[in-house]
Amino acid sequence: SRPIATLSMNEVDRCLKEFIVCQRKYLSIRNNNQLVNFQEDLSEKELFTLVSAYSLTTNQNEHMHQLITIREQQVKIWEQLLMLRMRILDKFLPQHFDDLEHFIAPNIYSPVISNTIAIQFKNKHYKIIQEAKRSWLNITLHAYEIKIQEYDRQYQYELVQLKSRLLNSMTLNGESMFHHLNEYANSRTKKLKADIHHRVSSYRKILLQNRQRSPSTKNIIG
Repeated sequence: SRPIATLSMNEVDRCLKEFIVCQRKYLSIRNNNQLVNFQEDLSEKELFTLVSAYSLTTNQNEHMHQLITIREQQVKIWEQLLMLRMRILDKFLPQHFDDLEHFIAPNIYSPVISNTIAIQFKNKHYKIIQEAKRSWLNITLHAYEIKIQEYDRQYQYELVQLKSRLLNSMTLNGESMFHHLNEYANSRTKKLKADIHHRVSSYRKILLQNRQRSPSTKNIIG
């Protein structure tokens, strides 16, 4: 048996110092993130208190509600897009990509003898499947991006309508009201995206575990 390697006191001291530096960096980053989250939550609550005090008309309230609803719907699409991109990065696509190959390239011909023709056929069969999956993937990504852009157009339209109604109303501080309402809507959107980043990060850990346990990795774009 090999002798157990021992460290000198200098090496032990160096390792301890590196560990302490690493832990300090980790604690510093964690504390800074917690501070930023606390400040953002506090700012959102202050904005909510401020905008809740405004006496908006029915039409103004409807536009504000539409702005929030549009962002919530858009963020859901954005979350789906993030998860798909994450699956692409981890080379583990959804199950329905496997189902696609049964329609585009059914494995009808399966020769008993593995000769040159059989090998060529299998290679061509595999290439057709991969190209089809890649095309379908590009179409899916493009569809998500179009949806997100459409929600952006709807949001900008409602934002212009809200600003117009506030500035044309009898309210003296219409410009200030619009600024605070817009700031509150942006704050909510930022919070929703932060929550999604956290969920996607947790989902990725589960996905990687499932990928390791998966007996097959057919749904991979090579």
